[in-house]
Amino acid sequence: MILGITGPVGAGKSTAIKIIQKHIQLNSGHVIHIDIDRLGHILLKQKKVVKEIVELFSASILIDGEINRARLANQVFENKKNYEKMTQIMYPLLKEAAESRVQKASNSALIVIDGAVLNEIGLLEITQSVWVILEEQNQNLESKSQFANRRKFQATRETYKSLSPHIFYNSYTKEFEQKIESWLIENNY
Repeated sequence: MILGITGPVGAGKSTAIKIIQKHIQLNSGHVIHIDIDRLGHILLKQKKVVKEIVELFSASILIDGEINRARLANQVFENKKNYEKMTQIMYPLLKEAAESRVQKASNSALIVIDGAVLNEIGLLEITQSVWVILEEQNQNLESKSQFANRRKFQATRETYKSLSPHIFYNSYTKEFEQKIESWLIENNY
């Protein structure tokens, strides 16, 4: 099974992955995790990608010939036009890299692809199930302000909700873990 996990940045996707990995390990299983953020970091080290992004944003994003992700983020999230330019470069590359990893792992019992922009990249179409991770409405956490600049370019809460009937609200309590484990048990993982 290929499971897509999506939701806004900082909502708890990584926490959900850790719960899945712990649960499956305890039950002698194996999960392949494809992290879209990590794939992006790998792609940003490829010379072809570096050249294209430098042409777009200038050499000011480089330190010692490598892209400095903080400098790049400052420019990408400065305005919608910059964000869209970056996605035109990265989304096709991310989709290709993720699909390649899925192909290589096709014999695995559970493949999990996670990222805030799975829908925008076009990766939901290769999944058999999709989870949406959202923060509880009443959570007032630092992560909201920490990621506010990035969230303004992401899908709305309502858009995320429309992507799947499997919505997990991260309450930052044991209840979140129990709901995920229940889904895994009901689906024989």
